[in-house]
Amino acid sequence: MGPKALRREGRLTTRAIGVGIVGCGRISHSHLANLKGIPEAKLVGFVDVRKEAAYALKAEAGDKAVPDALVTDDLEALLGRHDLEAVLILTPHALHYEQVKAALEDGKHVLCEKPLSVRTDHARELVELARRNGLVLLVSYQRHYFPAVIWARERIQAGDIGEVKLCAACVAHDWMRRNKGTWRTKFGLSGGGMLIDSGSHLLDQVLWITGKRPVEVFALVERLEIEVDTFVAMVARLDNGALVEFVISGHSPGFRYDVAVWGTEGSIFCADGEARMEVFDGSVVIPSEGDLPPPSNPDRNFIRAILGKEPVMSSGEDALLAVALTEAAYRSAKEGRPVRVEV
Repeated sequence: MGPKALRREGRLTTRAIGVGIVGCGRISHSHLANLKGIPEAKLVGFVDVRKEAAYALKAEAGDKAVPDALVTDDLEALLGRHDLEAVLILTPHALHYEQVKAALEDGKHVLCEKPLSVRTDHARELVELARRNGLVLLVSYQRHYFPAVIWARERIQAGDIGEVKLCAACVAHDWMRRNKGTWRTKFGLSGGGMLIDSGSHLLDQVLWITGKRPVEVFALVERLEIEVDTFVAMVARLDNGALVEFVISGHSPGFRYDVAVWGTEGSIFCADGEARMEVFDGSVVIPSEGDLPPPSNPDRNFIRAILGKEPVMSSGEDALLAVALTEAAYRSAKEGRPVRVEV
């Protein structure tokens, strides 16, 4: 859908996209904060099984919500609004497939929190449905919008460190204690534990910045006090033969998130929103502010992609790779052997 402009008081003004939020829990507040900074978006509905949460988010939205914005616990009621064009799916992982599918079948653009689905076949179906219907399907992997991560991706894919041969990636934080007793630690709603939750960002970033696809994985998982995985150690092989080590801990007193990529001509390290490149002549390249793109976020990219102003930066196709690697890792851990990644 291309941009449409309205003439108002002698100026051309881009129309506002009617957006509905499905799932008004903790993560919805971050998305709402982003949407408040996007003039081309207006909020027309709020959906949650706890209607009090939907009412509270509508109140927080203030004048970003239209006066008659719907508050409901029924997704179908939201999809029936004539002014709804786009939906944010911010619900537990296991609900994503049915809700995203319903929105896409109704002709709505979708931003979905990660993961796109807990099953590869479902994720593949959603990607194809969006493509067939000509709709934007964006998955909220925030690091696609971090300037330093974008810079690292551009350097890797430009061949500045040669052919990628090895990656090491780690995420560790106090995930278990923070989420104990919530849906994130209940398999029926989450589809897994730390791997499918915070770990999904890590898997996605490695695949996105290298531009490679996973082909094989061997994983080990351990639990601590909950029914889903708390600790994960896994090794994957990419389609060019490169190896990747993932270390994922949901029980850590601090926060760590870093990715290292070694190639035939050098290496790149990303951590704490910064990046640097080292090459074999001894030089170290740290991007200056002028080397970096301006910061953005998934919500802004979503609205601007609908209006035809930007390409989608964290696509359903990207998310499908992370889902496939995650599902294969869980199968590997269950069967105690390396398994192929079926995308």
